[in-house]
Amino acid sequence: TIARDLPYVRWQGLVLLNAPYETKPEAEQAIREGLIAYYEQNYPDLAQSRRADIEQAADTLVAIYDTNFFPEMKTDYRVREDNLSHFVNDGCFRCHFSNLQTTEGTTIPSSCDSCHLIVAQGPSVNLVDLDQNIAGLPFQHPVDIGGVWQRISCTQCHTPEQGY
Repeated sequence: TIARDLPYVRWQGLVLLNAPYETKPEAEQAIREGLIAYYEQNYPDLAQSRRADIEQAADTLVAIYDTNFFPEMKTDYRVREDNLSHFVNDGCFRCHFSNLQTTEGTTIPSSCDSCHLIVAQGPSVNLVDLDQNIAGLPFQHPVDIGGVWQRISCTQCHTPEQGY
């Protein structure tokens, strides 16, 4: 959704995404205004003729920021180790499978779909053999262990030595 032919859009987008912000609303405003200002200052003709493309790029950058940066929590994609697998480290489960709660007693949800949309799963390396649904699937543990997987984190059974 970002026009690839906008000059330096990837570079400028990364500059704006990775800048320090205190809150998401501050980031949203700075990203939108920053991208428009960049093109107005460096490519004034383009800033007028391609305004819709620049605004679309800004919308996409804000969406990327919203899902990968959490300034109020002082965390983003750069702060934590690679959490590619929930088997080899606790990753998100440090908070999402804990007793942490707000002053009102609300805990952070730990269901897979609180952060992810599972669109394919199954015990196969062949993609066409996997259960697939672009609208999302409920998680199914590949081995029937009852509901145990809902009460403990993956790392309580799986080890880094086992891999994925």
